Amino acid sequence: MDLEIKAQNPTSKNQKLIKQFVAYLFVGGIAFAVNTVILLLVRDRMVSLNYSLHMADAIGGMAGFVIGLFVNYFLSLKFVFKAKSSMKDFVVVLVIGVIGLVMTSGGLVILNANMGIPILLAQCIVTAIVFFWNFAARKFLVYRDK
Repeated sequence: MDLEIKAQNPTSKNQKLIKQFVAYLFVGGIAFAVNTVILLLVRDRMVSLNYSLHMADAIGGMAGFVIGLFVNYFLSLKFVFKAKSSMKDFVVVLVIGVIGLVMTSGGLVILNANMGIPILLAQCIVTAIVFFWNFAARKFLVYRDK
């Protein structure tokens, strides 16, 4: 009987991981939408104030990312990892987010400014990369028991 339970346990863990990943995909989609709207609003405003387009993209990307991070954090607590917020977890998620912010800002500059990829396509590419980083880091560093 113990062998059967042990044999079923990895499958159960895999199913839970897949469910969390799919839920995180939806949560990430909402955060991405918020992130992109903020990026475009800040970018348009900064360009209208005569800031360079590349500066506006970098600042808009950072602003969108930070607001998207908070949206993602709170929705993930409720719908993905079903955990309570703690200061320790928030600080680790914040550090993970700062790494993601560096990845986002650097990625937007490299893809848009250096390679000429349009900003929305660059945003999609960067967001996909940072999405996988965020999920893996949160799941295995913060919520490994959830």
